[in-house]
Amino acid sequence: MPPSNPLPPKENALFKRILRCYEHKQYKNGLKFAKQILSNPKYADHGETLAMKGLTLNCLGRKDEAYEYVRRGLRNDLKSPVCWHVYGLLQRSDKKYDEAIKCYRNALKWEKENIQILRDLSLLQIQMRDLEGYKDTRYQLFMLRPTQRASWIGFAMSYHLLGDYEMANSILDAFRTNQMKGPYDYEHSELLLYQNMVLAESGQYERALQHLNKFSSQILDKLSIKETSGEYYLKLKRFKEAEAVYEDLLKRNPENVMYYEKLIEAKQLSNADEKVAFFDVYKKEFPRAIAPRRLQLTEAHAQPVFERLADDYLRHGLHKGIPPLFVDLRSLYADQSKADTIEKLILQYIENLSSVGTFSSDAGETKQPASALLWAYYYAAQHFDYKKDTDRALLYIDAAIEHTPTLIELFIVKGRIYKHAGDPVSAYQWLEEAQAMDTADRYVNSKCARYMLRAGHVKRAEDMCAKFTREGVPATENLNEMQCMWFQTEAAAAYQRQQQWGEALKKAHEVDRHFSEIMEDQFDFHSYCMRKMTLRSYVGLLRLEDVLRAHPFYFRCARVAISVYLRLYTQPLQDAPQTAEPDTGTLALHTRASTRSRCRTRRRPPSPTQVPSHYTPAPLHAAAAGRAADRRARHRYPRTTHPRLYTQPLQDAPQTAEPDTGTLALHTRASTRSRCRTRRRPPSPTQVPSHYTPAPLHAAAAGRAADRRARHRYPRTTHPRLYTQPLQDAPQTAEPDTGTLALHTRASTRSRCRTRRRPPSPTQVPSHYTPAPLHAAAAGRAADRRARHRYPRTTHPRLYTQPLQDAPQTAEPDTGTLALHTRASTRSRCRTRRRPPSPTQVRQNTIQHLLLC
Repeated sequence: MPPSNPLPPKENALFKRILRCYEHKQYKNGLKFAKQILSNPKYADHGETLAMKGLTLNCLGRKDEAYEYVRRGLRNDLKSPVCWHVYGLLQRSDKKYDEAIKCYRNALKWEKENIQILRDLSLLQIQMRDLEGYKDTRYQLFMLRPTQRASWIGFAMSYHLLGDYEMANSILDAFRTNQMKGPYDYEHSELLLYQNMVLAESGQYERALQHLNKFSSQILDKLSIKETSGEYYLKLKRFKEAEAVYEDLLKRNPENVMYYEKLIEAKQLSNADEKVAFFDVYKKEFPRAIAPRRLQLTEAHAQPVFERLADDYLRHGLHKGIPPLFVDLRSLYADQSKADTIEKLILQYIENLSSVGTFSSDAGETKQPASALLWAYYYAAQHFDYKKDTDRALLYIDAAIEHTPTLIELFIVKGRIYKHAGDPVSAYQWLEEAQAMDTADRYVNSKCARYMLRAGHVKRAEDMCAKFTREGVPATENLNEMQCMWFQTEAAAAYQRQQQWGEALKKAHEVDRHFSEIMEDQFDFHSYCMRKMTLRSYVGLLRLEDVLRAHPFYFRCARVAISVYLRLYTQPLQDAPQTAEPDTGTLALHTRASTRSRCRTRRRPPSPTQVPSHYTPAPLHAAAAGRAADRRARHRYPRTTHPRLYTQPLQDAPQTAEPDTGTLALHTRASTRSRCRTRRRPPSPTQVPSHYTPAPLHAAAAGRAADRRARHRYPRTTHPRLYTQPLQDAPQTAEPDTGTLALHTRASTRSRCRTRRRPPSPTQVPSHYTPAPLHAAAAGRAADRRARHRYPRTTHPRLYTQPLQDAPQTAEPDTGTLALHTRASTRSRCRTRRRPPSPTQVRQNTIQHLLLC
């Protein structure tokens, strides 16, 4: 069908050159020709040219542009088979086979006899196993090209795959009789064998045998003729002919086990003794063959006969030093009596070889080489490991290693024993030692990597495999590229045991991707096998692909993936719980470690966004919680007032006989502002989070905290209580008030007091000195100031004549008041610690100083 928008001759010639460039993979030249056509304003929207430009861009890896141009071309010319065909090719390149089939069918609506579209459609149909559609498409190709061999073969195979053997055979007969001429070669031979296979699968063995005998001269594969004819003779119960065929085959290959089994079937031997005698004949005929000796052990059931045969077989293997001897005989262990016989013989060999150097203690026994004892130890270790007797297995393998410490197979077997015992770590350590003995052995390297994965050392296994992978590429990437599924299967299981669910699923899906790639790789063989006539292998490939996912590697990874998905479904991974309104005020005091670096550069408290919303501090006792909160507040806000003063401001206590000096100290900031300018004043309420709620404080602790804050903030001021309640002069008694007298002798004693810090003695003050009267409050303040100037490091003299009395003990003693009056005598000790001294220390210091004076 001509295109709906035909090109003139010049542009049509350019379009044909675009097709040729695509076929010859000259993509850049094709883009140049497409540009020449599309540069013409009349044909700027030519659909087929746009589609071919998109197809060329797809081959250059520019998929997005390719799809854009192909869709533009399809919109401009929906009735063009070229546009639909090109769109199908793009879908096929992206493995979207179903969509590609739809595009091909749309293309065939407008051009039903397009050979190329029909051929591409048939390839997709056999890939997707649409056998009915494949049969219809192959029939159309057959009708369009009846002279081509591929049309006949494809048409016959479509019926064969559908199970219509008679129709397939008739098509092949017609092709052979009408089309094939000239010399017969390998392709003709393969065609005859394929036709014979079709007859055999239909159940017509007699007809298949006749066909085989008729064309045996034209078939080049003579071995296939004999094997197939022997099979047909057995199916037809023609045992004499079958016996002759298999005896002839045994002369060609005496090690083929299937030939012996078929020959026993042809001879119709059912008794065990007859079978043993049968193998004796071929042991003599083929003395160097191992197959008849080994098969004889399987058929022998009598104890003396089996012991004799096993003795000969074991002696031959130990003398020759055959490492896989145990693997060869392991199938016999299904019979317990045979296993016990083998164990008795092996222990007898070890005893005699270690003592006299022979297999038995007979006088005429030939002396064996030293390696015979080594291989006996090696076999015994594997024997007891198979019986799950780990202690004896380790005993014999250690003896073998002591005998020959340079044999790699011994370390591999010891690692396997530990693996079977349930110790994968020790197992991989022994395999690692074996690998270190021969770093060029790829089998030992792979074995060691597998044991490392089972022990959970995934990184070490990757490093071990990197010794045999391509340089400059990570080991895992190269192993994935080579489809090394044993490594990925073991790695998936290792990650599953470590509960790394993501990595386990990643490895499992890599294996699944390998199987998908194998399924997709068969696409190239659909046309190749038709062309090369390897029809029997092609049918075997199709049947293998149908059951490909039954492979053990796929089963193991599928089991891992299913287990991980079920675990994640039943126990999904939980996110951190989010609360509606987190208590960030209290929480800020408990997040010093996370916000210390940010709080050092700025002295304001951290913002709520810096604190995790779900944090919940552990509960504390009321008093302890209060003290802890105060300490944290002082550390985190060293130059600010405690945040509680903004959320819970202290109330003025009602005036009583003795006011609360702790509260009063906090309200005298205005009078001491000049001295506090060197310190940071407390932050404004806007600097403290509005939702901040500090922990409650005990009453006594609150008082002590207030006193400490007052001392820190007003270090050089007099306690505020002295202004509201000045100290009263003591009444005159018989004993003069020397404390008051000492305060009024400044002029006469100033020079001497500057050089020494102790107070003057009573003899240094005139007895007739009478100070001028002062107002009571002013006198108290003046006395305090003079005492601080003259006796800066001593206790006030009044304490000597009028010592402070201990307050009666109540539930909450006022320790804050006492601590504020003893600052001068305890300043040196308070500098290193911030808590006030005890009353006992104050009295002791005062008495000692006065005694010294």
